[in-house]
Amino acid sequence: MKNKLTETQEKVLNYIRDYIKKSKRPPTIREIGHHFGIQSTNGVKCHLDALERKGWIKREANVSRGITLLEYSELNYQNAIPVPLITWGYVAAGEPIIAEQNIDSHIMIDQSLLTNGTIFALPVEGNSMIEAGILSGDYLLVRQQTQAERGEIIIAIIINSNTGEAEATVKKYFPETDHIKLEPANKDYTPIIISQTEANNFHIAGKVIGLVRRL
Repeated sequence: MKNKLTETQEKVLNYIRDYIKKSKRPPTIREIGHHFGIQSTNGVKCHLDALERKGWIKREANVSRGITLLEYSELNYQNAIPVPLITWGYVAAGEPIIAEQNIDSHIMIDQSLLTNGTIFALPVEGNSMIEAGILSGDYLLVRQQTQAERGEIIIAIIINSNTGEAEATVKKYFPETDHIKLEPANKDYTPIIISQTEANNFHIAGKVIGLVRRL
């Protein structure tokens, strides 16, 4: 049973709703503070504490975007578990993709949709996999593993030999005799070729096992 909100708490809740609808992820404490002109992070936390105490949100400790709106999911949470949502972009070479610093927030997924193993999620950005039915705005469900079969869709980590930074990409996996081909599912995109000499700068972070799409 949710408790009644003050006018300010209602405004903060509406901002969180609108932000998630637009950005497909929750706002940070600093973003909430900037929007309402609240200089102190403790001031924002007081409003979030009240929203959580009154049953409107749930927060994940030590996660920058760890706000979940319970109104969207409370009816389905009995059989759901939190899945780490990973931030796209560059990560430190050699660290696990699900290292704490790479986790943006969590999304709740029904257990029946998941397989055994460590599962994480990634938001889809761009159109490189549209012919495989993977669209921008979807969330990929990925099982962490370092091996894959030919033709499977994987999350690959490619290390830039000049900078040492590692970038994640989703592609179809085609190992060949003298190279690895990472193939997009869009005829307008060019495959990524990993030569034998570059093999140490590549590894598989996981296999795509499904996706979640908002309609």
